[in-house]
Amino acid sequence: MEHLSDIKIAFFGDSIINGKGVPIHKTFSCLLSKQLEDEYKKEVNIVLTMMSRNGDTTRDALEKIHYFFNTSYDIVVVQFGMNDCNKWATEKGFHRVFKTTFMANFMEILTRLHGCGIGSIFACTNHSSTKIKYEKDNSEYNKIIREVCSRCSVNVIDMEKKVEISCLYDGDKGKHVLSDGVHLSEYGHLLYFNAIKPYLDWEIKKILNKGKV
Repeated sequence: MEHLSDIKIAFFGDSIINGKGVPIHKTFSCLLSKQLEDEYKKEVNIVLTMMSRNGDTTRDALEKIHYFFNTSYDIVVVQFGMNDCNKWATEKGFHRVFKTTFMANFMEILTRLHGCGIGSIFACTNHSSTKIKYEKDNSEYNKIIREVCSRCSVNVIDMEKKVEISCLYDGDKGKHVLSDGVHLSEYGHLLYFNAIKPYLDWEIKKILNKGKV
C-alpha cells in the first residue's frame, strides 16, 4: 500500500474555533477535518491540529506560540479578538486587552508564525454579536485585524462580512449565534465551514500541484 504524505493544518484561536454550547462533531473545525479527510484521502493525509483554548486572548496566544516551532505546518488559521475586546465587570470596564496592545500582539503572532516557515497563514475576523455594546468593540477590533494583516501580508477571511451577508440573505441576523449573543450556533458553524473551506481547498490543491507531497 502506497504511503501518503501529510498536509498539516493548525487552527489557532479561542472558543469560536473550539466551539461552545454545540456538539463537538458539529463545530466547523471538526466538520472541516472530516470533509477534507474524505475528499483528499486518495492523495494525501490531512492532519488538522487544534491549537485553541476557550477564553484565550492574544496575550495567552503569545505564551504558547512556541509550540509552532516544533512542527512544520503547511496552513495555519488564526482567530482571536472576541475575548480581547470583552469587558469584565471585575476589571472595571476595561477591555481584557487594550486596542494598542491587541494590535501589537496580533502583529507579533503573525510575525512569529511567518518565522516558523509556515506555508500559508489565514486570519479570520470575528462574526457580529447580538450584544449591541459588545458588538461595537468587536467591530473595532476586527478593523485592527484587517490592518495588521495588510501590514503583514496575511490573507484575511472576513467572517464579519461573510456572516453578515449570509444572515441578511436568510433574513435572520441573530441566527448564527447562541442565546449568549457571542458563541456560534450550529447554523453559525455551518457558515464558517462554508466560508473557510474554499481557502483550504485552494491551498491544498496548490501544494498537491507543486508536488510537495
